Amino acid sequence: MFIQRATTMTTPETPFALADITVGIFLIFLCIFGAFGNSLAFFFFYAKGQRKGSVHNMLYTIISGCDTILLIIMMLYLPTLLTNRSEMLFGNPTFCTSFVLVMMVLARFIWLMVVVISTCRTICIIFPHYVMRARTIRMGLLAYFLMVVFIDILGLALGWQKTRYFINAASCLYMRTEAAPAWFKIFWTFNLLTQFIIPSILIFASFLVSTVALLKRATVQNETDKKFRRVSITITLFTAVFLFCNIPCFAFQIIFMISLITMKQINIYFLTWYGLMVLQILSTALNSALNPCLYFLRMKNFKTWTQNKLYRRPTDSAVKYHS
Repeated sequence: MFIQRATTMTTPETPFALADITVGIFLIFLCIFGAFGNSLAFFFFYAKGQRKGSVHNMLYTIISGCDTILLIIMMLYLPTLLTNRSEMLFGNPTFCTSFVLVMMVLARFIWLMVVVISTCRTICIIFPHYVMRARTIRMGLLAYFLMVVFIDILGLALGWQKTRYFINAASCLYMRTEAAPAWFKIFWTFNLLTQFIIPSILIFASFLVSTVALLKRATVQNETDKKFRRVSITITLFTAVFLFCNIPCFAFQIIFMISLITMKQINIYFLTWYGLMVLQILSTALNSALNPCLYFLRMKNFKTWTQNKLYRRPTDSAVKYHS
């Protein structure tokens, strides 16, 4: 017998096929458009990093690559949505567990990347002469990634949590099992703090501090200052879009993490029926799909490079890359 992570799953009183088809069409548009745009961004920033190995090039390369993979994996929701939420691929226990593990790790890692990008830019705005070391950031990212993977695999390996398909969520979710010890709530409290609450606070704080510092920064009419301000505004917009899209997702995850810790079920119809699909999946897909749009609108060289690739224009090798 399992102690469910979410709520008691009941059959809806009204069919939801039309709503799911609408969500499915919107989701597949976001996934295809976003995966294509982020793959272009990945190759652009990767090539740029080979020429100019800056910290921000490395971070943009990683986050665009993670966004691409995440959006491709999200397409696996479509067979379930378009077949009245039948289990489909999620009926296989191995696939179900692998899907949840990969999705959760990728989503948390992307949130961490936004924390690092926004924090690094805030430091650059406040302390212009401070030099960030790419190696230190890489080691920190690797340590966090391994920690997230270890935490999830530990709970699965010890039988403290399992995954199961829930029709309400149209997906697989983690569940606590009766084998989980009483102190297991400390484990999930640590998860809640390190993977949701602290990143949320850091992103929001970096956004506020960098915006205020940028507004107060004296304007100097030279190319270096113009470039600095343009890059800073780009990252501020990038962070603002992330907050707009993911605050509902953060709230949803925090509510469910609290339900895991307190062992209390949530019986809010909206959260349990369309909560995961609208507040979590669509908001995450929307954010990942909007990122390459920001790159295209705010980064001149990415725009030029993309146009050259799409329209097969001759590429000028003398063009200099800049953020």
